[in-house]
Amino acid sequence: MNRIKTNINSLVGIVMIVLSVLNLIISKLDYLYRPKSYILFFAIYLILSILSTYFSVKYKKYASNTSRRIASFMPLIVLAYLFTLLFCFDIKIDNRMNNIFYYELLFTITISSSLVLFFVYNKVKWLKICIAVIVGIFAYFFAQVLFLSMLFSNFGENTVVQTVKSPDNTYVAWVVSSDQGALGGSTEVYVRDIQKDIHLVSGMLKTESKKLHSGGWGTEAVLRWEDNDTILINDVRYDIE
Repeated sequence: MNRIKTNINSLVGIVMIVLSVLNLIISKLDYLYRPKSYILFFAIYLILSILSTYFSVKYKKYASNTSRRIASFMPLIVLAYLFTLLFCFDIKIDNRMNNIFYYELLFTITISSSLVLFFVYNKVKWLKICIAVIVGIFAYFFAQVLFLSMLFSNFGENTVVQTVKSPDNTYVAWVVSSDQGALGGSTEVYVRDIQKDIHLVSGMLKTESKKLHSGGWGTEAVLRWEDNDTILINDVRYDIE
């Protein structure tokens, strides 16, 4: 228990670095992580962030010099983690819209915890002032982006109008009709390899979708599989491989 009190920040830092590496590996393998329940995922994420921050502050007097230094650099560590997370966390829910709000929520939770540790453990006054000013400016612009993303989250309507699986159930292709009102819209066809999906206890590593076809809004895209590796879009052949 004493070793945990002494090195709690080191443990958190190592976990964040390991997760960053895992995020890069997942992204490199063309996978996305999708939780079984986004609400449960964010609830657990928030609780763990609060608990780790609370115990780090509570046991500050027991922290080793290494643990203190890591706490001071925690914002940089979590920024690296959040950057890698952007490429492997599934924020495209059911092909309807890019819900950047989910990523912003993760960003807010993580960066807030790291900033608490920074201000608690960092003793350099001028650095605290500089970071406070930077955070204030960044928070303002971040709030604007969050407001705009929430404002336009329900703008327009994306609808999956057709879904077909390949004869051997390896691939699934679907048509998305995107109606963006006065801005127009589009009709797009996507495909992904569902046989390579990896099911986990906490969710799923799903293969990334690939866009096969894009047309104007209101245009029709009729899908038909010719064989296991070839799909016809309006009778035009597309080789999946």
